[in-house]
Amino acid sequence: MLLVPLYGLTLSDSALILAVVVGVRPLAAVLLSLPMGVFSDFFGRRAVIIGGFTFLVVGCLVLAAAHTYQWLLLGQILIGMGDVALLVSAFSMLTELADPARQYAVQGTGGAALQLGTILGPLAGGFMVSLLGFQPAFFSAGAISLMGLILAACLRRQPVEHDGKPGLLTALVQYHKNAWQLLTRKSAILWAVAFDSVAHLTWPNFGASFYLAFLATAGFSSAAAGSLMSAHLLVSTLAQASLGRLSGRASMIGVALGATLLGAVTLGIMPLLQSTALIVAVTCVAGLSRIQWPFVLGFVAENTTTEERATAIAMLNAVWGFSTPVTLFLLGLLAEQTSLSFAFYATGAVVALLVGLLWIWAKKRLPSDSRALLSD
Repeated sequence: MLLVPLYGLTLSDSALILAVVVGVRPLAAVLLSLPMGVFSDFFGRRAVIIGGFTFLVVGCLVLAAAHTYQWLLLGQILIGMGDVALLVSAFSMLTELADPARQYAVQGTGGAALQLGTILGPLAGGFMVSLLGFQPAFFSAGAISLMGLILAACLRRQPVEHDGKPGLLTALVQYHKNAWQLLTRKSAILWAVAFDSVAHLTWPNFGASFYLAFLATAGFSSAAAGSLMSAHLLVSTLAQASLGRLSGRASMIGVALGATLLGAVTLGIMPLLQSTALIVAVTCVAGLSRIQWPFVLGFVAENTTTEERATAIAMLNAVWGFSTPVTLFLLGLLAEQTSLSFAFYATGAVVALLVGLLWIWAKKRLPSDSRALLSD
């Protein structure tokens, strides 16, 4: 998350090029999220997880050898393919194993576990780049991915039933039809997809792109930027881990929308901050906003059947993969035409408006069982 944007900034200071480099990774999710759900059902979770780690290893090797944008983009695509394979299969398995009464707690714990790597990654990567350079850092990431591949190969094989099931191509077509029907027939799923897209507009997108450019212009070194992002993600991990406790005491939709609004506000005021202490403080507070993934997974689990969950999660990845590169590209154009600061201001204002609209939508249009999450 940290190394590729920082490496891209050494090749060019163009905000548009930075947006393309960061956005091409989730673009792979658009092409593979729904098919990966089929592959996960057809070949088994273990096989797809092994494939995901394989893509990550190869992608890290390509990035280590990259000296031009073309190779950097190829490495990002491979990393994106590995990411979506792991997310769809691993979190689908998690929703299937979780007690229905504890979905938010389990997903919060799962999200927090996922964040542990993203906390240590920027910290270690930033110092490694400062001491050794980018190539050793990419090789280290490849070695960690290789360890994950070995552990995935040790997972117990789960039998996959093919009797009476359609072939792979037929299943792919049917899977896309089911995804469309799920999106159009269940307003709660449509709301979840819209919320997830809005939540990603703030720190999940900016944190790995324009925020790093902002830190560079503010005089932060790679090690300092990595340490700051690690602190931000540590706060995020604690927030995700506490989601299970909040699920029994507060409005989950209200908490999620409030967190997204916090992300919009902290993002919008970031260019106004002049001191290092304020930048650090606001960045850490902004970590509280990044609870959208475990919330959405828990919300989807409550509003789908077991058979629909893998499709819904794959669809969330697909929409994220489409919206992220598009918004990054548009924001890159905006920053090129105006300024980097204006991109922060505009995004914060637009997200705040969309949060209000999502709240009205939830109050007026969601089914009664989903609306109960507004006042539990």
